[in-house]
Amino acid sequence: MQFLYHLVRHPLFLILSIYFLVVSWPFSGFPLTDGDIAHWVDWAYEIARNGTFLAAESDQSHGPLLAWGTSLFITIFSLNFYTLNLFNVLCGMGCVSLVYVACKGYKLDDTTILISTIFTAINFVMVYLSRTPMYDLPAAFGYMLFCVGYAFYAKSASKKWLVWIVLGLMIGVLSRFMIVLGLAGFFVLVLQFFIQPTRRDWFFISFVHGLIMAIVAVLAVFPWVYVQNVMYPDVFLNEFLYDNLFRFFGDEKGHSNDYYGFILTAFVGLLPVTPMVVSALSPSLWKLYSKHECVLFFLAMSVPCLLVFSFSGHTKLLRYISYVFPGFLALSGYLYVTLMNHPVYLKRLKKWYIGLLVVVSILLVIYAIQFSAEANESIVFVISSIILLLGLIGGSYYFTVIKRDDFIKNPFIYFGACSILYIMFFSVLAHEYHSLSFLIDVRDKINYVLFP
Repeated sequence: MQFLYHLVRHPLFLILSIYFLVVSWPFSGFPLTDGDIAHWVDWAYEIARNGTFLAAESDQSHGPLLAWGTSLFITIFSLNFYTLNLFNVLCGMGCVSLVYVACKGYKLDDTTILISTIFTAINFVMVYLSRTPMYDLPAAFGYMLFCVGYAFYAKSASKKWLVWIVLGLMIGVLSRFMIVLGLAGFFVLVLQFFIQPTRRDWFFISFVHGLIMAIVAVLAVFPWVYVQNVMYPDVFLNEFLYDNLFRFFGDEKGHSNDYYGFILTAFVGLLPVTPMVVSALSPSLWKLYSKHECVLFFLAMSVPCLLVFSFSGHTKLLRYISYVFPGFLALSGYLYVTLMNHPVYLKRLKKWYIGLLVVVSILLVIYAIQFSAEANESIVFVISSIILLLGLIGGSYYFTVIKRDDFIKNPFIYFGACSILYIMFFSVLAHEYHSLSFLIDVRDKINYVLFP
């Protein structure tokens, strides 16, 4: 009983409980909003019925982890719309937990740990990714688990972190094989350079560790890849390699000049805490916060990912760079607590929030006019979307800037306000799905797959 008492009073338990409610609401009639689910839901259902983890027919391009995890929950809880997303929900909760663990491991103060974790839990992209089952969030969770384990292993040389490293790498490569392996390699290279810049063998160490990682990754996916290639020898390997690697170096037609678009995508995706990060981007402020080793860790985990993906000409969807958000969000909390009383930072913070409110308001008006036909499908949905976006930005400005002293004392009030906004929006979304063509299309696809 004493253990349960301490558990429910732990701040991470409370954050995860609220986060679970937000990303699961309204449970019944869960509104899935991505058509790609039709590519793997029958695969997961087949595994749940027959237990054919390796031999079940896949979509020929992605790793099997999402289908494996979903099949487990279908077996336990039966087949329904919410069950199809439960594995994804747990991966989102895992990312939030790892932010807490990382901040704790770098010995940040309790206020910074709490605020960084809350900033992650109320982020628009983290909520969106946790509510929409796709291959990207499990891969991002695996990548982050690897990064945390490797960073702590590099600091302490404790063998217990090797379990985190191997587990994180296996989760990641079973979701997005070459992408996670490549990003993990970049992380190791950058982190080794940061922590051992005076040692001449930092590159050699990175190479050896990268080689070991590649061996572990190949061993993790080999059984599934081998069986799939035996079953579909004419198509599997080509599609697997294209989807895991080549598509990120060009668009569907093989050419594009839309470089660095992901930087703007990340800027938008960090809402409502985008100003926390961009307000700190100056040489004078950098000197104040860059001394702590956690900053190098968060940057090593996120910046190389963002730059590598920005060389891609592929469609700039938020989910493709899901790997960068946990690191940037954790960093946003550290920057805010460290610089919140600095006059330059505070002045920039105010300008950025007011600017965002103005720009987002203008964009909403433009989109309402440009897509008037779609907006007329459900005026209630349009209004709730406006309230959500402006409420998140305005609420963040109110709590973290105007009422910053009260926010520091009790950030859960801010967390609760944002959670209410999300719950109100998702309630409307669930109620109005029959009026919205994009939700109807997704459900029709799933129903066609499950009940042909």
